[in-house]
Amino acid sequence: MDPFSAIGLAANITGLIDFGLLGVSIAKEISQKGSTHRNAEIESLTTKCQSLADSLKSEMLASEPSADHLRLQELAEECARISEHLLRLLSQLTASGSRSKARVIRLAWKNIRTKSEVAELERRLGQARQTLHLQLSQISRSAGTTPIRQP
Repeated sequence: MDPFSAIGLAANITGLIDFGLLGVSIAKEISQKGSTHRNAEIESLTTKCQSLADSLKSEMLASEPSADHLRLQELAEECARISEHLLRLLSQLTASGSRSKARVIRLAWKNIRTKSEVAELERRLGQARQTLHLQLSQISRSAGTTPIRQP
């Protein structure tokens, strides 16, 4: 075997071992807690964002709609949609009820497969939240009050 083939084989074996260790660590977390720490954190923040979006939507329905308020309502609806989609996906990655080895392994595999989708939804939700904050700041400036600070 030539040296380049040996290096390629070693790199492939290392990648396979890393992938296996990632799967084992995710499975261990799921079997102990029912979910990964990262997914639980994302779920908590997404739930808060969804709650804020829902309260903004209900406040906008009670007020007289201006162009700024209509944009704010659209942004709140977008945040709520993304949050709902993300929460639905995260619920599919959580072990509720039985935590048999087979179920935990399936959930660990699904966590690995959907990692990029969760990251994309998380990114989109962050962008929507930033835009929502900018719109709230614009409305605050228009009303002559001080803008709301971003957490």
